Amino acid sequence: MRQLAPAMRRLSSRRPMIGSSRRVLPAAIVRAAGHRDLVASTLVFLAAIGATACNRDAKRPHLHTTPTSAPHAPAPATSVVGVYPSDPVLPANITRMYLEFSAPMDPGGALEHVRLVDQRTGRMDGPPVIDAGLWDAERRRLTLVLRRPDGESGRDDTVLRPGRRYRLVVDPEWRDARGRPLGRTWEHTFRVRSRIDEPLNPSRWKVAAPRAGTRDPLVVLLPRALDYGLLRRAVGVRDPHGVALNGVITIDRGERRWQFTPTRPWAPGTYTVVADHALEDPAGNRIPPDERPHGVHLEHIVREVEIR
Repeated sequence: MRQLAPAMRRLSSRRPMIGSSRRVLPAAIVRAAGHRDLVASTLVFLAAIGATACNRDAKRPHLHTTPTSAPHAPAPATSVVGVYPSDPVLPANITRMYLEFSAPMDPGGALEHVRLVDQRTGRMDGPPVIDAGLWDAERRRLTLVLRRPDGESGRDDTVLRPGRRYRLVVDPEWRDARGRPLGRTWEHTFRVRSRIDEPLNPSRWKVAAPRAGTRDPLVVLLPRALDYGLLRRAVGVRDPHGVALNGVITIDRGERRWQFTPTRPWAPGTYTVVADHALEDPAGNRIPPDERPHGVHLEHIVREVEIR
């Protein structure tokens, strides 16, 4: 150990390197080096070396890195995903149409960005009268109410002319609830047939019962298209105790097929398909008043269905 002391003193007396502490070895190390206790001197030496390195590292600037994440893909542009009635041939006395969007819309732009064009004349004819209050709760479905232009009269309340073709047009500048424009023009072309004034006749509806223990849909086939919006809330199923069932309603085949899928599997028993008195077809025809029950709920029993 005595041979180490001169070397330690020389290290202690050296000028510090740039970025290092002021002294490489403290005086305590030098004093300890002169002792005969080799173990103690060695421990002191190693501890001082570690302290010096820590002091030097503490003075170095630290590089801070911020974790980065992949940029979010922009949300797809809002678009028109459905028009109802979806049939390409509509009655002349149709009273309303529905536009369904993929995301919530700005309710204030309908009057400026939706129009009905007569293919023969190339102008608006019997245009939709649109009220912002006719949006659904999510502002994704808009009801277009059809009526004659102000000042125009006729022998009946027919809005569209039989034999004509029309285009329902939605402008690309219309913005959704986030302020983003639709981005492209949307069009739907249909032909107009003669009026339909026949009332609804639920006895002509065909009902297919599912099997008990499954969640297969109960299916109702309609002889003609009914109002899309009303089919979602004016037709339902009641269990054997008369309680309305919860489930998912699906409407397809040109609003001629109604399906009800329950949230729980069907239990055996007698179920009832009911229709509210407000149910209409696109021309406004309803179930005749004499077929409605006299009561508060005014539900028409369409069919009793035995599920086994």
